[in-house]
Amino acid sequence: MVARLLLVSIMKTIERERPAQEPRPLCYVVDDEKGILSFVELALSGMGFEVRCFDDLPAIEAGLGQELPRLVIMDISLAGADAVDLLRRLAALRYDGAVLLISGLDEATIEQVGSVGRRLGLAMLPHLRKPFRGGELRERLVEHVGLGSTLGPPDLDQALEEGRLEMWYQPKIGLRERRVLGCEALLRLRHPFFGVLGPDSFLRGVGGERMRRVTLAVLDRVEADLEAWPDLFSSIAINMPASSFVDGAVCERLCEVARRQGAGRLVVEMTEDELMSDVESIFLAATKARIYGVELSIDDFGTGFTSLALLREIPFAELKIDRCFVKGCAVVPKERTIVKAIVDLAHNLSARAVGEGIENVEDLEALSGLGCDVGQGFFFARPQPPAGYAGFVRDF
Repeated sequence: MVARLLLVSIMKTIERERPAQEPRPLCYVVDDEKGILSFVELALSGMGFEVRCFDDLPAIEAGLGQELPRLVIMDISLAGADAVDLLRRLAALRYDGAVLLISGLDEATIEQVGSVGRRLGLAMLPHLRKPFRGGELRERLVEHVGLGSTLGPPDLDQALEEGRLEMWYQPKIGLRERRVLGCEALLRLRHPFFGVLGPDSFLRGVGGERMRRVTLAVLDRVEADLEAWPDLFSSIAINMPASSFVDGAVCERLCEVARRQGAGRLVVEMTEDELMSDVESIFLAATKARIYGVELSIDDFGTGFTSLALLREIPFAELKIDRCFVKGCAVVPKERTIVKAIVDLAHNLSARAVGEGIENVEDLEALSGLGCDVGQGFFFARPQPPAGYAGFVRDF
């Protein structure tokens, strides 16, 4: 009770500090479990929503008769009713907001109810299965920001000016040595109301000069972390679009960081499609970076349109096997065959093979048996800030 009162007090303080002109999007939460209502209400309040809770169909119908929200979060099973009844009611009102289903029922049933909503013309967000964490709810809403201008994407320019971009790190594990060989740096934005956001919520459609500024900010942050934690990072892989990699100022900055921090500590990850966008310029930039000990990794390999000629031309050191092939490779023959082919291709071209998206021990052991060199995924650890990553490395 004390903890809840403290959280409520913090939320009220946040609300007092919000600009007066900033409207709060309205959300209706419908669930006949009091604990779920309280949990979701608290999480949404911290994200800047005005929240109204209902525990049965007649109550929310009365609310809908007074005002339509921008978001409805609803359980599938309600006392004396169900989600289909409420979805029909929303459709009859020509509701144009978003609907998020939450339920502990099986995936097939939840998806079928979601299909009903879509058939009725409602904007259905990908559902959440109970139990879920507040962070999962926040990520779901931020990932699908089509809730109107009142809950728009964070201001990237402002975040850059205020230094609110930060790097979180996910370990890369040697599958033979079973030790941490390095990590991938993943960009996050710390928002004053939404909390820590992933790149999908603020980088979609970003290019040109803004992407250049973001990439330079990433290099600054990575170098700062390398200097603050000199014994923590053996190597750091940075995701970089081709437009930034071939930019003269960015490439110079990359080489400058590598020269100061030492050869072999930086890896640039780029997808197949990015590599194909400007092969000649990427070849020149990759060659220059290689002089300073920067390696190139081809990310999401197997999902793009890389030609064998490109693999011959580009000086890469790593192939990352896309998670869609890694998942299930222990039991699905086709996935196993594709993984084996990519591992052999990498080794025959004197490169490392990295399996990404490992989520269970079966796929991990299958990758090891196929000769994959490095593994990465939630099975080992989620991305985390430097302090959390340091704890993982220490305890692994």
